[in-house]
Amino acid sequence: MPRLVNQLSRYRKHRASGQAIVALNGRDYYLGPHGTKASKVTYDRLCGEYLTSGGALLQDKADEITVVELLDAFAAHAEVYYEGSTELANYGTVIRRLRMSYGSTLVRDFGPLRLKAFRDLLILKKLSRTSINHAIIECEGS
Repeated sequence: MPRLVNQLSRYRKHRASGQAIVALNGRDYYLGPHGTKASKVTYDRLCGEYLTSGGALLQDKADEITVVELLDAFAAHAEVYYEGSTELANYGTVIRRLRMSYGSTLVRDFGPLRLKAFRDLLILKKLSRTSINHAIIECEGS
């Protein structure tokens, strides 16, 4: 029997993360925790968009994410990951300062020049060298 070429990828579990995943046009889309109703709804929505578009590549909205949206997502992650740690307060300081300075900037537009400008802003605020270095390293790692 011939193999179906236009068959949708199935809903499956990503072993390393425990999340549900679907592959469309060679790209993996994470749907949330495997087995949850929300992940199955997301699977149905993505497959519907894929079929409606005639199998075209889905347009990724990642290029339209602002610094505020990225910081909010990271803050939610940090609250769980760093629970009970002093790191959470350190991240909070950097997040607040970045949000005030570059909140409406698109993430794709936040490059090395803006990072240097952010560092200079921290210097003007008379933060210690250790605090500034820590803040800049955290920005580069995010």
